[in-house]
Amino acid sequence: MGTERKGTEQLLQDAWQDVLAHFDDDDAHARFLAQCAALGSLDEAGRRYRQVRDGDPARAAAAERRLDDVLAAALVALTDARAPTPRRRTRMFWLVCGVCAGLIGYAILPVLRLLAR
Repeated sequence: MGTERKGTEQLLQDAWQDVLAHFDDDDAHARFLAQCAALGSLDEAGRRYRQVRDGDPARAAAAERRLDDVLAAALVALTDARAPTPRRRTRMFWLVCGVCAGLIGYAILPVLRLLAR
């Protein structure tokens, strides 16, 4: 796991260095944001853009726009991770109903046998 984390950090660092070298290039920002989204590290993208916004007055407005892009990407990721589709929910519902019916039947059967005596 440690090696995987270092590899992820290195990918993000390389993409970020490309952004810093070409801060006016929309494609560099798009690549960085796509890399962060693919790795599940949109929080890291937001952190880095906030550092630029707070520490570099010349790039603050551009960094603020990029923070809006990070927010939009995070909302897309949340939408993609939404609850299961209704079809899956329906199958699960019927499975739970079947198990509950079986358990109720199993619990009632001994009572009926006692009453039949």
